[in-house]
Amino acid sequence: MNKTISLHVQNRLSPLTDSVCQLLGQSGTGPVSDACPEAMAIGSTLSPLDNYDCVVGRALPVDAGPADNLTVWSSLKFARPGDILFVSTQRCFETSVFGDLLVGFARNCGIGALVTDGCIRDFNGIKESGLPVYAAGTSPRAPKKEGPGKIGQPVEMCGEAIERDMIVVCDRDGIVAFKQDYLETTLENLETISTKESKAANEIAEGQTFPTWMEPLAKSIRYTD
Repeated sequence: MNKTISLHVQNRLSPLTDSVCQLLGQSGTGPVSDACPEAMAIGSTLSPLDNYDCVVGRALPVDAGPADNLTVWSSLKFARPGDILFVSTQRCFETSVFGDLLVGFARNCGIGALVTDGCIRDFNGIKESGLPVYAAGTSPRAPKKEGPGKIGQPVEMCGEAIERDMIVVCDRDGIVAFKQDYLETTLENLETISTKESKAANEIAEGQTFPTWMEPLAKSIRYTD
């Protein structure tokens, strides 16, 4: 019997340039979030399986549905190197949505990271793969492979709408995503933030006890007993 998956991957935006990936990756999720007020932070309930280096890429949403991973496997045929797959299970915790085998193939495809609001299994094998994975939990039970599903259409992830080709930055602190429209402003703001943080780091190294940039704000504070 044929299994149907809705595919929406035409006319994708170009992959991010190496220079953009380097700038965002060196900054990390905290400064990127500061630099882009429109960015969304994806699910504090989604935990990284390991202490990963920062990864930057474009989002490819995958709507797998509950307790099924046919669409996740199929997405490997259409994902581009560097893509970050957002796998929606509609927060199904009855089964895992993928394990170390799928993660191994995803790594061979050049996928940057896997994010799911569901559960994973084969925890140790996934850690050994080295591919960054963020998940809501673990379950030893295997999912079905029946579909249907969707690849490339927006999915809801922990209350946020993840759209195809959003720019994603993920590290040990979490996941930040924003639309292409905000890239230029974000990069400009990161320069200012980097300068401020570098100055503060130097002040710490010099033994100062309070940051210079906080002094004007501190003077406006009233203290009462």
